[in-house]
Amino acid sequence: MKLSLEDRVVLITGPAKGMGAAITHAFAAEGCKLALMGRDTAAIQPVADEVKAKGGQAIVIACDLTDASQCEAAVDATKEAFGGRIDVLVNVAGGSGPIGKTGVQTTPEEFDEIVTLNMNGCFHTMRSVLRTIRYKVFCEPPLSCSRSGSSPLPGAPLASSHRPRTPGSSWVSPAVVIVRTPHSLRGE
Repeated sequence: MKLSLEDRVVLITGPAKGMGAAITHAFAAEGCKLALMGRDTAAIQPVADEVKAKGGQAIVIACDLTDASQCEAAVDATKEAFGGRIDVLVNVAGGSGPIGKTGVQTTPEEFDEIVTLNMNGCFHTMRSVLRTIRYKVFCEPPLSCSRSGSSPLPGAPLASSHRPRTPGSSWVSPAVVIVRTPHSLRGE
């Protein structure tokens, strides 16, 4: 499928496996330039190598998404590598908590780690990218976009989508997609 995304610069968090790897390969097939970021660069590198083996462009950036300064640095590295711009941000990184534990068994500290990664990680990357350029926010099924449908929440500085079964808030989650346009953040 061709979506006219050739040469777009796409920053993807959580690209190492599953949905993140699939999204990475989909954008690569569209001819996008990819910045793949996350904590485990050893897990991300094979995905980048697969993209490059098929003629695509991909860089790997080490980043702990829970650290705002590392997110800023990752955005700067992406812009430096790809001509000063980022056109698309895909936040896939996230977690659902300790494997094999119920909510009762999960400690408050473990829950805080889940919330910090899922909410702060997305917020830090969106905030870092939004400082640079203006965006239009969109999402497609199976995501449900913000409380007001596909447009941003009225008065909210960031719009969202919510992936079911992800601990956190309905206004920021690991499945937000932001695309650069000449328009403001509000819906058209």
